[in-house]
Amino acid sequence: MGGVTPQVAKEAMKLAASKLPIKTRFVTSESRGRGRYTVKVNEFRELEEDQLGDRLRAARRELYELRFKHAVGQLENSTPDLQGAPRHRAAS
Repeated sequence: MGGVTPQVAKEAMKLAASKLPIKTRFVTSESRGRGRYTVKVNEFRELEEDQLGDRLRAARRELYELRFKHAVGQLENSTPDLQGAPRHRAAS
């Protein structure tokens, strides 16, 4: 939220979150990427087309396997963060 203090933004989001039927969390630009896979854009720019395809296939395969494990109850930690990491990499 631009133009407001972090405290005001947190309070506004806290009020909004209380009305939502889902779990929410407050994320700042400083906290983004912690505990997740982070890849620099320049790293992708340096890769050849076939290398990019390989990384995309690997990320999609990992996402498929995580979804399957989640569906059959074999995934120990089924938080959205765990499944979001491969999806984020595939979208990059």
